[in-house]
Amino acid sequence: MSRKIILLCLTVLVTLYPILSAYWMLCVLLNGETILIADQKLSEYLLSIWLTWVVLVSMAIFYKWSSKGNFFFKFTNVFLLVSAVVFGFFLLEIAKLYETGSLIKDPLLFALLKTLQNFAVLFLLTFFLQAAVWWFTRKWHRQ
Repeated sequence: MSRKIILLCLTVLVTLYPILSAYWMLCVLLNGETILIADQKLSEYLLSIWLTWVVLVSMAIFYKWSSKGNFFFKFTNVFLLVSAVVFGFFLLEIAKLYETGSLIKDPLLFALLKTLQNFAVLFLLTFFLQAAVWWFTRKWHRQ
């Protein structure tokens, strides 16, 4: 088996963790659990995103370094975009369902700003890591 096939299988396995966390969070919202349980499940979902990001970026760096391909970096970016949309949806539903008190009264704006706050770091780190790997794999840099 080629490296890409093995890494694709690992990618599918790793992305199951955030999918399961999102499912558990959706069950909490649909069952109308308390705000403490919803907050705990949302934190678990965010943790699953971070842990999955670490593994995906590690695989992307390995693949870029060994094969000069950007496939796994592109997959990581798509994964982060989808995860950010799902996280924003969960925040919006929590803000509407539990009427959480915050300085921002509009639930949509609250969800958007909290999502940007949590995912901007992930997008920036991914960009800088991709740029660093690109720079260090160039022959002119090694001379």
